Amino acid sequence: MGLGALQIVSGRADYSIANEASPFDLEEAVSAPYPFSTRSTKVVGEELVARGFIVATLGLNPPARIVEFGSGWGNLTIDLATMGFEVTAVEVERRFCDLTERRSRAGADSRLSTGACSSSPPTRGSTRRSSTSPSTTARTMWRCSATWPTSSGRCTVLWAGEPIAPMSYPWGLRLDGYSLWSIRTHGWLELGFDEGYFADALARTGWKGTRTRLPAGSPLADVIVATR
Repeated sequence: MGLGALQIVSGRADYSIANEASPFDLEEAVSAPYPFSTRSTKVVGEELVARGFIVATLGLNPPARIVEFGSGWGNLTIDLATMGFEVTAVEVERRFCDLTERRSRAGADSRLSTGACSSSPPTRGSTRRSSTSPSTTARTMWRCSATWPTSSGRCTVLWAGEPIAPMSYPWGLRLDGYSLWSIRTHGWLELGFDEGYFADALARTGWKGTRTRLPAGSPLADVIVATR
């Protein structure tokens, strides 16, 4: 269920990072990013509940350093930066980086920067575009994060709202209707991970994870907290 399957489902001969582009109007998104642009009380409510659950699960206090992979619209990024955390947002889509920077300047979140995955996060105030491939494996990212220095001497990794569920293969394309539509329409690489494979990958790279879900309120309020 790798790139070969992606090519078949998407109808594209080759996969490219450019496929990960998301169509949106930058100027409109500065004032009304997703989910607010949907004007749906259900969608907005579920997003707010999920973000609140993530923040409550962090177990950190500012000015701790946070690296957020796949920051997207920048909603959680700005929440954390506004709280006083030193946040590095890693995002493969350049326009999302532009959006987060614009929204950050408007809110004067001085501790926010956008960056690329490397052996250590960018320093405060730096601005580097992400070169992280969406095909980067979870194990590679965990090994990378294990080298990052922390002021407290400990490092915690959270996966929030990730597609980790029982699957008939270790990891690969998600086959639900929305994922298939996204792959076919945009050529996005919509991956999922089997629960057993994910737990094994954690253990093999020196991590232990605990999964916490909010029983009601939002299906996105699903967090795995891993510590070394």
